[in-house]
Amino acid sequence: VLLVVSIEGIHLTVPSHLLESRTLPPHYGNSSFVMVPSARHNLQSFVLAISSQQKSAVLLEGPVGSGKSLLVQHVASMLGRSHHPFLLTVQLGGHTDGKALIGMYQCSDKPGEFYWQPGALTEAVMKGYWILLEDIDCAPPDLISVLVPLMETGRLTIPGRASTLTAAPGFQLIATQRTLSGSSYRDPGSQLRQATARWSRVVLSTLTSDELVQVIVMRFPSLQTAASKLVEIFCLLLSGFPETGEKLLLSHSHQRHSSLRDLIKLCKRLASTVDGRLMTATVAFLQNVIDCFLASLPTALELLPAACTIGSLLGFNSDKVRFVCSTLKPSLEVSETHITVGRATVAVVPRTVPVMECSLTNSHALTRHFLVLLERLTVCIQHGESVLLVGETGTGKTSAVQHLARLSGHNLTVLNMSQQSDSSDLLGGFKPVDIRKIVGDVKERFLNLFGQTFSVKQNVQFLRHIQDSFAKSDWVTLLKLMHHCLSTGEKKTGSHNRLTSQWQAFGIELHQLGKKLQESRTSFLFAFVEGKVVEAVKSGGWILLDEINLASPEALDCLSGLLEEENESIVLLEKGELQPVTKHSNFHLFACMNPATDI
Repeated sequence: VLLVVSIEGIHLTVPSHLLESRTLPPHYGNSSFVMVPSARHNLQSFVLAISSQQKSAVLLEGPVGSGKSLLVQHVASMLGRSHHPFLLTVQLGGHTDGKALIGMYQCSDKPGEFYWQPGALTEAVMKGYWILLEDIDCAPPDLISVLVPLMETGRLTIPGRASTLTAAPGFQLIATQRTLSGSSYRDPGSQLRQATARWSRVVLSTLTSDELVQVIVMRFPSLQTAASKLVEIFCLLLSGFPETGEKLLLSHSHQRHSSLRDLIKLCKRLASTVDGRLMTATVAFLQNVIDCFLASLPTALELLPAACTIGSLLGFNSDKVRFVCSTLKPSLEVSETHITVGRATVAVVPRTVPVMECSLTNSHALTRHFLVLLERLTVCIQHGESVLLVGETGTGKTSAVQHLARLSGHNLTVLNMSQQSDSSDLLGGFKPVDIRKIVGDVKERFLNLFGQTFSVKQNVQFLRHIQDSFAKSDWVTLLKLMHHCLSTGEKKTGSHNRLTSQWQAFGIELHQLGKKLQESRTSFLFAFVEGKVVEAVKSGGWILLDEINLASPEALDCLSGLLEEENESIVLLEKGELQPVTKHSNFHLFACMNPATDI
């Protein structure tokens, strides 16, 4: 059974196994995709490319924030491919291991035994999935050499396994490439040019000013009166004054250039914190504009003139703008449930270890500089934005994040980056492990599940017996105690309860642990040990990457998934997983570095 979907007059088929997952087109509901004329043209070009029978791959080109990934997700949703694994997304970098996409041998649950785990590209070829390769121009040569025969013959050769796979019906390879300015882009090299010669190339049209206004009004109705002014400011930052062509900001080699993502981020802030009817009448409106567009400027000498120009467009005189930028001091209020710093508020999580009140408020001098930094950090946390703090050594970058973590009760992990740091330090990798660590992880999950099902106060003796068995490394007794509780837990939760499925999953995990304990007597145990970043993503902790400028590109490429949309996460390709790690709502990523001019 095939379902035919018409997208802008172009007919595409949906295989039968995708019919159940098909959703309504995003623009019929709450979506980020707004059908303005340029977006419609981009959509038509992309759909024509994927419907072509002559070329089996599509290359999307456009500047940062032009909507390349969003366009793919929009069409995939209309065709029932909006969820994993029907659409696989892989962020490429100069050090991306081709084996992670093709496949590699992994450790099995049985010590000393290995099995072949197909990578994301191999899975897509075998099962007819779509795969999106972000930033193809950054791909390593070994990956490009695999793509060339795949595009020419429709077959994927697995190195070292003497096997060739034929692409299943529905397979679609899509790649993106960033243009730097206008239509220029980095020289991808002769190998990539050869690989993409047979691809359908789609250059995305840039949205006009009027179209940007339509996008803001459609996505953020409360900003209808402010949309035109916001777009005017955005265009002024990009192109300068239309009358003279003079640039608002001086150009530096280390300057961070604004993109459409910054405009959308600003709109998200304003839509949730500022009444659209007040528009330019609030200082918070001006502060958010300055934070999103000008906070990356290195000195006040550059920031103040640009802020005054923007302030004049919003109806603020230069004295008011200077007061906001140089004199206004945010207030700090700490309660048992919330922390309010100026215009932003974050919730306080329950603390497992009590903290003395004096240590929360008196550990830092509450100067204006420090409070402004805390306020900006709090605003980013409130809206789920990642933060990069740039400043000289000793200016309080690390201590500000640590202080805010203590105030809010969040668990902060500081990772000092260096040239020796790699992705395994952040995400994890296969390592020889002590059986005690494996048993300890299972025990913690059991205690958490036990506390949700039974009364802890009434079972103090039983839980003490569990802890004593673990302390004595008496694994036999510990397994018997957990097995005894397993059947009771399933009966107590009933047949239609969320905890029932958790107890059943724990039963499988407990059975696998028993096999590992028997086999560990004669063999070494290897397992994928999750890194600190993955642990924080799952548990809702905070991560601070200190001296991030010293880290290699390979170590940072693995974090790109966390820097996209708020609901995006990371995929553990090294572990052989295709499903993104579920990101906790309290997770936040911070980074600190010295300025590029620092010697």
